Amino acid sequence: MNCTTVVYIPKRGKKPKVVVYDAHIDKVNNIRSKSFIPDGAKILEMGIGDKFYPIWCKKYLDKKK
Repeated sequence: MNCTTVVYIPKRGKKPKVVVYDAHIDKVNNIRSKSFIPDGAKILEMGIGDKFYPIWCKKYLDKKK
């Protein structure tokens, strides 16, 4: 139950990505551990828990806007 949901835009992209990692938010957001989020990515939102995944998928990935 220690997962982190992240929404980010890659350095050379326009579409946001919604990803759930099985690590604590401090490890995901740490500047030295770039194995989670690519270098140069713009972080839009971060949250603890997987409950954010369906909400943020609808907010950022829904084509009906």
